[in-house]
Amino acid sequence: FGHSRMMAGVELAGQIHGDASAVLAQLEARRQGHGILVVECGKLMRIDFTAAGNLLNWVIEQKNHGIHVQFSQTHRLVAALFDALGISEQARVVLRAN
Repeated sequence: FGHSRMMAGVELAGQIHGDASAVLAQLEARRQGHGILVVECGKLMRIDFTAAGNLLNWVIEQKNHGIHVQFSQTHRLVAALFDALGISEQARVVLRAN
């Protein structure tokens, strides 16, 4: 990503099940029009298929508004689900080191 774009940071943590729209609305509220949104996932233990589907739609919506989403410190199992659903084709997914 270019350095001229503003970055915003938010976090996903714990377990996310079912309809994730409330969680995604919180992420969006903190975005504040920045060009790059870094979503910290180091404390995200689990996300189910339905919530990940909501997340995919949200990432595509952000992309359509010119916002680049990056998931950082992502657990390998969460990243595998992101990969299977195509989230990693729409956003940058960075694995955590351990």
